[in-house]
Amino acid sequence: MANNIIKAEWEKIRAQHPGIDLDFSGELEDIEESLAAMQVRFLLGVGLIYLILAAQFKSYWQPLLILVTVPLAFTGVAFGLAISNNPLSLYTLYGVIALTGIAVNSTIGGLFSLAFGLGGQSLLWGPVAASIVWGLAFSTVLTLYVVPLLYLGFMRPKTAHPTRRWWPWKRSAAA
Repeated sequence: MANNIIKAEWEKIRAQHPGIDLDFSGELEDIEESLAAMQVRFLLGVGLIYLILAAQFKSYWQPLLILVTVPLAFTGVAFGLAISNNPLSLYTLYGVIALTGIAVNSTIGGLFSLAFGLGGQSLLWGPVAASIVWGLAFSTVLTLYVVPLLYLGFMRPKTAHPTRRWWPWKRSAAA
C-alpha cells in the first residue's frame, strides 16, 4: 500500500526530475533471483559430477548410486537445522549447494569448529559450515547402509540358473 502511494506521488513530480527514476524492487526480488541462479548452478554441478564419475567408473549406474548421497545429505541438513534451531536462510542454501560436491567425498573435520562456533560465531559463514557438517554427518551414516543395498539391488550379476544365489558369501546346495 505504501509503495502504491509513493508511486502515485512520484508520477505527479516525475517530469520535474528528468534522468531520475525510482526502483520499487526489494530484497525479495534479489533473493528470488539468487535462488533461480542457484538452482541452475546446482543442476549444472550435479550433471558435471555425474559426468566425471561416469568417466571414472565407465558406467551409467554406478555414478547414480554415488549421487544418492546428495539427497541423504539434504536430509542431514534438515535434521541439523531442526536440532540446532537455526532457520533456513540464503547462506544455508549456499552451504547446501557446496554440500552437493562435497558429499561424494565426505570431509567434516575442517568445518566443524566454524559450524559450531568453537573459535567464535560467524553469522555469515557459520550457517554455510553448519549445513555442510550436518549434511555430511547424516549422509555418511546413511550412505553406509543405503548405497550397498542399492548396489546389491541394481549391480548384481545376472545368473543363468534360477536356483543359484547371487550373493558371493553363500553357496547354493545345487552348486
